[in-house]
Amino acid sequence: MTKDITVGISGAAGMGMQSISFTLAKSFLRAGYNVFVWQDVMSRIRGGNNTSIIRISTSPVNSIKEEFDILVALDLLAIKRNALKVKADGFLIYDGEKQRAEEPKAGWISVPFEKLAAEAGGDKIMINSVATGAVLALLGADVITECEGVIDELFSKKGAEVVSGNIKAVKAGIAAVTPGVSGKFMLAPTLKINSKNKILINGSDALGLGAVSAGLKFYSGYPMSPATSIMEYVAAKAREYGIVLEQAEDEIAAINMAIGAGYSGVRAMTCTSGGGFALMIEGVSLAGMTETPVVIGISQRPGPATGFPTRTEQGDLNMVLFAGHGDFARVVLAPATAADGPLIMNRAFNLAEKYQVPVFVLSDQYYNDSSFSVDLAEVRVEPVNRGGVLAEFPGSYNYKRYDLSAGRVSPRLIPGAKNQVVYADSDEHTEEGHITESAELRVKMVDKRAGKLAEIVSDMDQPVYFGSEKPETVLVSWGSSFGAVKEAADLLNASGKPAGLLHFTNIWPLPEIKLKFNESAVKRFICAENNYSGQFADLLEKNTKLRFSRRILRYDGHPLTAEYIVGGLEG
Repeated sequence: MTKDITVGISGAAGMGMQSISFTLAKSFLRAGYNVFVWQDVMSRIRGGNNTSIIRISTSPVNSIKEEFDILVALDLLAIKRNALKVKADGFLIYDGEKQRAEEPKAGWISVPFEKLAAEAGGDKIMINSVATGAVLALLGADVITECEGVIDELFSKKGAEVVSGNIKAVKAGIAAVTPGVSGKFMLAPTLKINSKNKILINGSDALGLGAVSAGLKFYSGYPMSPATSIMEYVAAKAREYGIVLEQAEDEIAAINMAIGAGYSGVRAMTCTSGGGFALMIEGVSLAGMTETPVVIGISQRPGPATGFPTRTEQGDLNMVLFAGHGDFARVVLAPATAADGPLIMNRAFNLAEKYQVPVFVLSDQYYNDSSFSVDLAEVRVEPVNRGGVLAEFPGSYNYKRYDLSAGRVSPRLIPGAKNQVVYADSDEHTEEGHITESAELRVKMVDKRAGKLAEIVSDMDQPVYFGSEKPETVLVSWGSSFGAVKEAADLLNASGKPAGLLHFTNIWPLPEIKLKFNESAVKRFICAENNYSGQFADLLEKNTKLRFSRRILRYDGHPLTAEYIVGGLEG
């Protein structure tokens, strides 16, 4: 029996690839399997060629594969662009009555999507349900009950007739696959009891959930994919949780609004992508000078300029590390999976307020737009830690916003407190917050702001390690590349080549790394990341003792996969 299957659903934008992939994903999730879904889409509303990739496994899975076991091609272009990605023993499902493709090859299965949708479902628009049924037939998994439940949820608002029609269309798709082919990829059974603790959630929603659970009270942003979906999640929860959400006129306004809200004493956040963040950089300096806590989400995509607007890359690390003029502390975090998205976001708000600094949460299109099956038992959050924030201050007119006697982090008084005035200044300032030209005070204030890094280090988590205790190869990764790189390490170990993964989610400041394996056994450290220059490898080599014999880099707009990494090791 098969334990791991990859299904691609490909067609033009607007043909419903996501509908098929999520129906399949939720059905198998409820049957107790692990699923992972990624959307490979072009930057257009209609036309082109988009592909939803769903991976179904009996084991935890957080990445895609390069090839398909099954490809559902909804139009001719889908066949032309993706047929070569189907494995030699795989299957391509298409509508031979509508798609006059080249001579069918072995493993090509013609299913009359449109005809069956009209006959069984009563409407040709139900071709997606027919295609879903054809995939279920090939997988031979008894998940029809779960599938019917998913369809009922999706279409219940449209009436019982629509629900019934789609279920009939699914069953017609199952029946259309010949008995000799049905069950070709029979999935190994799994315990359905586990499904009760699992949810399907994408990275954007995981970050939005984390922000709401952390006590977010103000969100400002300007739409820019792939960060827009975070704002959409917060908008949906705003009324219920008392969050003020402002769609600003541009990114400059968005970050300045968030800084203003942070100054006023509430937890504030803005999110954007690289091009939008380029406009926010002066605001980052303002937060640094005024020591105002703010959380900034950067959802990376390929650049420069508008680049590949709907594809993925880890190319903005350097910009985030060095954005803003002058020296001041900042924190950079990067979630690995949707399961740790809430914790990362909780930590971001806690660190921002504890140290009164900007905190960046670096995700990317792959992370934001992928859907993960998450065991709720794995989701953790931190207790709220607001640092030295004060609602009132004893005495009259003796509060110093930048009190040097308090150390590098001064008590932060909420403006409007009785008998006190809170000053904040973007120029160099005195302890009270007034403009100063004192060279001596300038040195003290720079030491105060930049010196926070030395204290923040104690709050940064160690990288996690998976794999052999005596690895010959140690793969190093950060952020969303976790799933692919861990799988690559697992493949190496399975082939008798001792390997391990050292993965970072706390990016800056870097902790003093404590290796949890026998370093003397290591023959090579290799960094794998989604950018051209190896930005994280450079950061580690500059600030730690780690040295890399090779860098495996991908920057074609697609995420790292285990096959790509192993191929890079052997090439």
